[in-house]
Amino acid sequence: MGLRTPAEYLDSLRAQHPEVYARGQRIESVVDHPLFASTISCWGTWVVAAAHDPVLAETMVASPDLNGEECHVFWHMATSPDDLMQNLWAARLLSERSPLSGYASIGRDELQSLLMATYDLDGAQGTDYHPRVVDYVKRFQREQLLTAAAVTDVKEAMKAICVRRKVALQINPTHEGKTAACAPWMMEQIGRAIAAEGLPVRELSSGAGHDGMALVDLTDIGMLFVRCKGGISHNPAEAITLEDADTGARVFLRFIENFRPANAGA
Repeated sequence: MGLRTPAEYLDSLRAQHPEVYARGQRIESVVDHPLFASTISCWGTWVVAAAHDPVLAETMVASPDLNGEECHVFWHMATSPDDLMQNLWAARLLSERSPLSGYASIGRDELQSLLMATYDLDGAQGTDYHPRVVDYVKRFQREQLLTAAAVTDVKEAMKAICVRRKVALQINPTHEGKTAACAPWMMEQIGRAIAAEGLPVRELSSGAGHDGMALVDLTDIGMLFVRCKGGISHNPAEAITLEDADTGARVFLRFIENFRPANAGA
């Protein structure tokens, strides 16, 4: 298949027909729904398109993959220190240019580990795990699958080992980056403040970490975003114009002046 295009990426999402609900409503197409636009753009089409950009291609396109084709750096399996450095520079490049991007396929690192572990295991035990992992990695690279690392199976395996060895297992999570949903009633008030300034009200999902991820366990949250120059966010190069800062301040002030607690009634 070679390097996937943004159009091919979007078509692959449309072909999946997932059953998705947001705010109590069935979403017929996550690709075409505005609520998912920023995530699909930053983590999907932007990342894919970077490999076709003449300026970025030197960093974003790696040596041939296991299928013998050109490979996007985020789907490439490192075989040398230079490969690791290329991946690092690619992640840095995208984090500078795309507000939410940085790593398109988190599970790639786990597949890399499986390739090495199964090779050693087959050599020591005479098993045939490695060829099967290789077959999956070929598909992973050929179709540019988006993968993620799972923790549940690891926990279950740890429990099973402890049962066999008759020892106790205690897992103490120190941080969980779960989704933090903004309160609809607060979003509605923020939206009114935006509209009162004569601006269009747009809603988006953010893949970046925010204080709201911790505060959501204590209280309702809402967020007001001010656009960044060139779309660069969470980066030393992040900047906004004085005009946008003024607009954001006026919207926020209007929100505070007209704020009504959720239990204040109509």
